[in-house]
Amino acid sequence: MSVCPLLQAVDVSKLDIYVYQLHDGGEEMEQLDSEDEVIAASHWLLPSTHFHGLWESLIYDDNIKNNVTIICTQSRQLYPVL
Repeated sequence: MSVCPLLQAVDVSKLDIYVYQLHDGGEEMEQLDSEDEVIAASHWLLPSTHFHGLWESLIYDDNIKNNVTIICTQSRQLYPVL
Protein backbone atom coordinates (compact mmCIF):
# COMPACT_ATOMS: atom_id res chain seq x y z
CA MET A 1 0.00 0.00 0.00
CA SER A 2 1.54 3.30 -1.05
CA VAL A 3 1.23 6.46 1.00
CA CYS A 4 0.99 9.96 -0.43
CA PRO A 5 4.46 11.61 -0.18
CA LEU A 6 2.95 14.68 1.49
CA LEU A 7 1.42 12.57 4.25
CA GLN A 8 4.65 10.73 4.98
CA ALA A 9 6.10 13.86 6.63
CA VAL A 10 2.99 14.47 8.79
CA ASP A 11 2.87 13.00 12.27
CA VAL A 12 -0.85 12.20 12.46
CA SER A 13 -0.65 11.67 16.22
CA LYS A 14 -0.15 15.44 16.57
CA LEU A 15 -3.10 16.47 14.42
CA ASP A 16 -6.22 18.03 15.89
CA ILE A 17 -9.13 17.31 13.59
CA TYR A 18 -12.48 19.00 14.09
CA VAL A 19 -15.56 17.98 12.14
CA TYR A 20 -18.44 20.40 11.80
CA GLN A 21 -21.91 20.05 10.41
CA LEU A 22 -23.52 23.12 8.90
CA HIS A 23 -26.90 24.06 10.36
CA ASP A 24 -29.49 24.91 7.76
CA GLY A 25 -31.93 26.65 10.08
CA GLY A 26 -32.46 30.35 9.63
CA GLU A 27 -32.22 33.32 11.90
CA GLU A 28 -33.99 33.04 15.25
CA MET A 29 -35.47 36.13 16.85
CA GLU A 30 -36.31 36.90 20.45
CA GLN A 31 -39.05 39.41 21.14
CA LEU A 32 -39.71 41.65 24.11
CA ASP A 33 -42.81 40.98 26.13
CA SER A 34 -44.89 43.76 24.67
CA GLU A 35 -47.85 44.24 22.40
CA ASP A 36 -45.70 45.86 19.69
CA GLU A 37 -43.71 42.65 19.04
CA VAL A 38 -40.38 44.48 19.23
CA ILE A 39 -37.44 42.28 18.30
CA ALA A 40 -34.96 42.24 21.21
CA ALA A 41 -32.30 40.08 19.57
CA SER A 42 -31.62 37.81 16.67
CA HIS A 43 -29.10 35.01 16.49
CA TRP A 44 -27.87 32.22 14.25
CA LEU A 45 -26.82 28.72 15.17
CA LEU A 46 -23.26 28.38 13.84
CA PRO A 47 -21.80 27.12 11.61
CA SER A 48 -24.67 28.01 9.32
CA THR A 49 -25.24 27.22 5.66
CA HIS A 50 -26.31 30.86 5.29
CA PHE A 51 -22.75 32.05 6.01
CA HIS A 52 -20.87 29.17 4.35
CA GLY A 53 -18.17 30.49 2.03
CA LEU A 54 -18.28 34.08 3.30
CA TRP A 55 -15.01 33.80 5.27
CA GLU A 56 -13.00 33.62 2.06
CA SER A 57 -14.62 36.80 0.73
CA LEU A 58 -13.73 38.97 3.76
CA ILE A 59 -11.01 41.52 3.06
CA TYR A 60 -9.21 43.42 5.85
CA ASP A 61 -6.12 45.62 6.01
CA ASP A 62 -4.65 43.79 8.99
CA ASN A 63 -4.05 40.12 9.61
CA ILE A 64 -7.33 39.92 11.54
CA LYS A 65 -8.55 36.69 9.93
CA ASN A 66 -5.50 34.83 11.16
CA ASN A 67 -5.86 36.37 14.64
CA VAL A 68 -9.54 35.37 14.84
CA THR A 69 -8.64 31.83 13.79
CA ILE A 70 -5.98 31.63 16.51
CA ILE A 71 -8.38 32.95 19.16
CA CYS A 72 -11.08 30.47 18.16
CA THR A 73 -8.60 27.59 18.22
CA GLN A 74 -7.27 28.59 21.64
CA SER A 75 -10.75 29.00 23.12
CA ARG A 76 -11.69 25.61 21.71
CA GLN A 77 -8.75 24.11 23.62
CA LEU A 78 -9.77 25.88 26.85
CA TYR A 79 -13.45 24.97 26.59
CA PRO A 80 -13.80 21.68 24.69
CA VAL A 81 -17.26 20.42 23.82
CA LEU A 82 -18.18 17.45 25.96
